[in-house]
Amino acid sequence: MASCISMNTLTASPVGVIERGIALIIDLIINVIIALIISFVFHKGNFSFFDFYIIALVILSHVYSIILPLLWNGYTIGKRVMGIRIAPILNNRLTLSRLIFREFLVKNLLYRFRARRHLPQVRQH
Repeated sequence: MASCISMNTLTASPVGVIERGIALIIDLIINVIIALIISFVFHKGNFSFFDFYIIALVILSHVYSIILPLLWNGYTIGKRVMGIRIAPILNNRLTLSRLIFREFLVKNLLYRFRARRHLPQVRQH
């Protein structure tokens, strides 16, 4: 029987901020390059190239962050390079619905919370 290491994955992550950050930068570079290629190939001039590129980048980054880990056992290219992966809590399988939930709800709430903490407060009169 295999031994099981008991760890609270919410508070005690075995992966450091540096590893996560480098993996994120690698994935961002990949997304930027692919979005540029998509924009050069498919932009038809209905609106600005920059607008088309930003839309392509946002859509691509969400698809990349959901589909690649689903097909590659929790890895993106950046995570694979850094030797880390998305590990499901309680040893459940990564599913499409869990990855969508993680991508849209958890990440967006986290980004909004962080942004609010760092933005200056506006006084209402």
